[in-house]
Amino acid sequence: MSDEKETVVDNKQEEPTHEGETRRKSFVVQSSSHSNLSKQEKIELILQLKSKIDTLISNIRDSKTVCDKYDSEIQYFQEYIGGLVKK
Repeated sequence: MSDEKETVVDNKQEEPTHEGETRRKSFVVQSSSHSNLSKQEKIELILQLKSKIDTLISNIRDSKTVCDKYDSEIQYFQEYIGGLVKK
């Protein structure tokens, strides 16, 4: 019965949909294929996904740091230019 669900999902993927819907359907197919994995394989997969999530979080924090730096520089230059205009 799970094979039937996978087939239906695969057929629906061929229909033109927006990107989020395609990703969701792809996840359903991947999830059903993961049910055939052993417990150890699932643990390894979870650890790989956790590592990817940690990397994404780190990248977001790095981007936020750079963004904050540029925000500070922009504010400084706005105040500097404002002071020059007043003179």
